[in-house]
Amino acid sequence: MNTEIITDWRTLNLQSLDILLCSGNGKMSQQIQWLQRMRGFVSPAADISHVAFVITLPDIVAEVLNTAISPSGIYVCETTTLNSWAEPPKKGLQVNDFKRWLDNYNGSVWARQISNRAIGLQYHTEIMRFVVNHLRDPHAQKYENGIPGLYELTMCMFGFKKALLNTAKLHCTEWDAEVEREFKVLGGTVSGNRLPPNEWWPTVCKKNGTCRPSLLDQQALVKIGEPKRIK
Repeated sequence: MNTEIITDWRTLNLQSLDILLCSGNGKMSQQIQWLQRMRGFVSPAADISHVAFVITLPDIVAEVLNTAISPSGIYVCETTTLNSWAEPPKKGLQVNDFKRWLDNYNGSVWARQISNRAIGLQYHTEIMRFVVNHLRDPHAQKYENGIPGLYELTMCMFGFKKALLNTAKLHCTEWDAEVEREFKVLGGTVSGNRLPPNEWWPTVCKKNGTCRPSLLDQQALVKIGEPKRIK
């Protein structure tokens, strides 16, 4: 795993749809990491417990989304259990200022940039509209929960490729895959809610020494860059 940290993330020129891989220190993150290791996966892929993506927004859209204005115009879009540091605290699908999010994230973060830098610009307005429309959905205001949500998350973590259950609520990898597929970064036939966090690292290895490209990279329609650590 690349441990060298890029101290100034602005030098990366992050754009919409760039992927953020997170290795969290919280209880839920540790449970996800444990499950991935239990399935035989090893670091660095097994350490990834959460994914999000970058979105650039003009100030007027940020205000509509009840999000603090970012001086850089760069934000993080994700669905998660709770960001208590946000004002007000937010659950489920949300958009937050990139710097505040990064400063408050409890863990390590890597950025994987889309090689075709024109995609984020080409679909800029459509990406904003897509995200705003989902944020208006009352189901998006909650993370996966209850018995159906737990079942769907478990099926995702254990790598069942057939979608045995799809709830209206979204977990992090399910949402990211939906967006990346909508805007031609991903193709493939694997359901979006069957891409657990370890499958977003470029190469996935197991304890027996076997390695393969991740499901994300197998489905990518464009090259997705190597992870660059930013926290």
